[in-house]
Formats: sequence, structure tokens, C-alpha cells
Amino acid sequence: MRKIPWRPILQTIFAIALMVLGTIFFYKNRGEVRAVAHAFRQAHPAYLIIAFVAAIVTVVAQAQAIRLAYVSIEKNVTLWECISLYLKRFFLSPFIPGGFSVAQYTLTKDLAHYEMKQSEHAFASTAYVIVSMSSYLILLVPTVLLASNTLSSNQGRTTEIAYALVMLVLIGALVGVLFRRTILQRIRKWVAPHVGHFHSTPLYKAFGVCLLVDISGILMLWSAIRSIDAQISIPVAAGAYIITILVLTISPLFQGILVVESVLTFFLTQAGVPAGDALAGTLIFRGFQLWLPLIVGGGLYVWPLYLQAREHLGMGN
Repeated sequence: MRKIPWRPILQTIFAIALMVLGTIFFYKNRGEVRAVAHAFRQAHPAYLIIAFVAAIVTVVAQAQAIRLAYVSIEKNVTLWECISLYLKRFFLSPFIPGGFSVAQYTLTKDLAHYEMKQSEHAFASTAYVIVSMSSYLILLVPTVLLASNTLSSNQGRTTEIAYALVMLVLIGALVGVLFRRTILQRIRKWVAPHVGHFHSTPLYKAFGVCLLVDISGILMLWSAIRSIDAQISIPVAAGAYIITILVLTISPLFQGILVVESVLTFFLTQAGVPAGDALAGTLIFRGFQLWLPLIVGGGLYVWPLYLQAREHLGMGN
């Protein structure tokens, strides 16, 4: 009796299910997708290019932070593999309870050829999540305070300089605390039984890379708003970005869909951006921050899975 090839059948079903879910999602949110397309048609190309470059930098920097988390335990994963891994996890995050943070613990089989233990994958994923959250938290309080100050006083350049100085002081203080030998010794003692070797320097680098992620996100948002001729200062753009990440973290909906747009538009209107421009700029920002990596990640995840299932089922020809 011929054995039924359950694995490729299940892979095919899963691939089809994801494509169906993706189709339903895009259909239900077709109004926003059309609004994004309309906003893009009205925007200035130069600022769109800046936002696009910032989006690419964000993806590459996120992947580099993941790679450095593995390097900290002497696993030299390539950057290209981490880019693919990040985009696939971004695509899967809406379908996993807990969202993007939990998605970082998936798809470890993509790195199976490195012969890592599950505890090593878990450590690298946890290190990446902690480092990325640390960079966000270090920006949170001063950004909100300075953005509020800008909204109330509209002092522009002076506030931007103050923002930069406060950021440098806080980052320097955090790095100084982390470099204390007693803390590092405790971390090494706790980690060693689980991963064998641990080096802290790559995680410091990952922290710097995650700061680059947040800076790129702020630039992406600023460019999106400027692309439709609206005026916005860097501190206000930073405050809007911080609020966006906060909403993404606590929202029960997929990637904060509709909630982020509403909150971000409201914040920008309070900053003096006309309501129509605020909405258009928000949609452009979401086009780069959400839809671009989602579509690319979906292609990277679903298409190879579909081809593999076809090959196993003898449908290749």
C-alpha cells in the first residue's frame, strides 16, 4: 500500500490557507490600500525616495541586529539569511498570538544547517527582542517630553538641538551602566549553561543598530509627512513615531491596523498639520512601514513553500 505523503499535503494546505487569509485581509482593507495608492500619487518623488531608503535601512538594520544576537553566541549567521528571516517573521506576526515579538521565535528551521540547539535560538531571539525594546525605551520619555514641548511652544530649532543632546546623554549613560563588569559577569554565568559561549560586545553593537532602526523610522515618518508639503519638526516626527510603536505593541489588531492610522493622524493634527495632509502622510508612512515588508515577506514565505509542495506532489511538470 502506497504511503500517503502527508507532509507535502499539509504544506500545500497551509500555503493555500495563508494565501486565502492574505486575500481576505487585503479585500477587507481594500479601502485603506486604495487610499495609500492615492496618497502616493500625490506625493513628491524626492521625499518618497528618502522614505523608501529609510524603509530598506530599517529592514537591513533589523536583520543585522538579529545576526549580531547570534554572533554573541558564536553563530555566524549571514546577513542575507537574517533579512529573509526577519521579513518572513514580519509576515507571520499577524497570524501568531503575541504578534511580532512572539514571531521572533519561529522559523528556526531556516537556520537548521547551523546545527544550533533550541536554547541557542531562544537566547538569540530573546536578546534581539530585549535590545530592540531597550532602544525604544531609551527614546520614549525624552521624545514624548520634547515633542510635547514643541507642540506647546513651537520653538523649532532650539528644541531639536535639546533633543539631540538629551539623546546623547541618555545613550551614553545606558552604555556606561551596561559596561559594568559585575553585570556582565552575572549575565555570562547565567547564559553559559544554555549556549556555551557568550560575548557581550555584539549585543552592544546590536543596541546601536536598533537605535539606527528607530532613527530610520523617524526619518521615514518625517519624509512621508513632508512629501505632501506639510511642515513637521524632527521632535514631533519622533514623538509620532514613538506613539506608533506603542500602539503597535498594545493593539490587539493586526499591526495596529486602523488604530495606528487614527492615533497618528490625531497626533499630527494636534501638531498643526492639516487633517487631510496628516491622513495622507500617515497612509504613505504605513505604506513603507507596514505594506512593503508585509508583501515582500509574504512572497518569501509562501512562494518557496508552494513550490516545495508542488515538487513533493509530482506537479513540477
